[in-house]
Amino acid sequence: MKRILILLIVLAAGAFSAAAQEFEGLTMESYEFIKVRPNGLRGVTGSIRFVMNNTGDRREVSHLKVTIYKDGKAFLQGNCEDVTFERGRAEYTVGGKIRLARAVNVFDAIAALLNFDPSLYTVNLSARMVREDGTEETVIRENLPVTHFMPTKEQNEAAITK
Repeated sequence: MKRILILLIVLAAGAFSAAAQEFEGLTMESYEFIKVRPNGLRGVTGSIRFVMNNTGDRREVSHLKVTIYKDGKAFLQGNCEDVTFERGRAEYTVGGKIRLARAVNVFDAIAALLNFDPSLYTVNLSARMVREDGTEETVIRENLPVTHFMPTKEQNEAAITK
């Protein structure tokens, strides 16, 4: 079960990083998990503390929803708390939940862990963004490869062991 939890955490971090990087001017510099706990057998609830560099304007990001697909089929679904990114470099803490998609059972998750190949995973995300001037937009990104956004092995190990 611990390995499944770690897989979910790694994919969640990759998804959150993907989401942050898809908004112009935002770059996640580092992160660490500060609270992670299982939510039944099918999910994880937790908080992540991260340093974000915002070279753009102040913006509020809300209603962030992420679906991670494996071989084109929904595998994980999650959402995050709303967050406001101020200009410059700052530290944020955001909570969220991620769970196995309905069609995925725990045995599928175990099999995915045993034969984990990040190239099989893609991310769809959507969020509402309000810029400093009040301009609103719904951001939708689809079929983003997880491999492009996944933290390095060293970043994962550092974040999980803290």
